[in-house]
Amino acid sequence: MTGHQSIVELRLHHHKPAEAWVILHDRERPTFGSFTQPETLMHNQSAPEVHVMPEEVVGTLDFRFLRGVLVHIVGLDKDRCIAAVNRVAQFEPAKAITAGQDWLLGWKPGIGFIDLLRKQ
Repeated sequence: MTGHQSIVELRLHHHKPAEAWVILHDRERPTFGSFTQPETLMHNQSAPEVHVMPEEVVGTLDFRFLRGVLVHIVGLDKDRCIAAVNRVAQFEPAKAITAGQDWLLGWKPGIGFIDLLRKQ
């Protein structure tokens, strides 16, 4: 996982981002350039991104730094995205949202999971 250290550093100084993106890489490890390095994105006025590598088990990751933050989770594998929402939810984000070609799911404190494509 990369990109989380800049959020942890921000939190240690009593600040938190309003939102963060968790990007799940399901097949290949990404290559980052000088302007796309997740740990420095906030220096360029971008929203923070946390990149989870293909070999990482989402259900074991420590997402404490996302407490109280709106979390957007993106990836190609629906099951892995749902596992990420489940894991992030354990650390009490403000909300968590994941979407794919045929799904749009959310999680809110006190409500739990919401299928945003199904009529409620």
